[in-house]
Amino acid sequence: MTVRYAEAVVAASHVVHDQVWFRHWREGQRELRPSVVIDVIRQVRVRARINEEDLPKELYVLLQAARCARGEHATVPLFELVMALRAVYSPPSDES
Repeated sequence: MTVRYAEAVVAASHVVHDQVWFRHWREGQRELRPSVVIDVIRQVRVRARINEEDLPKELYVLLQAARCARGEHATVPLFELVMALRAVYSPPSDES
């Protein structure tokens, strides 16, 4: 079954995905500091005017992972952020 999100969340995720794509992916960055990932997810939340608890599961899980990575001085793969954002605005089709 395909998960559907509020229109504001979908629109915000799409806009932020495009910004991330042009700002980081096209510049050749493949790893991001956790603070950057947290800020990107915050942008989605602010644009959609939702609370952190209302974030789609994909983004909420990535947010928690970024917070853990921040404590360990690790990085977060850009691919994970791009795929989490894409999963919100373009979920896999429900072809069973």
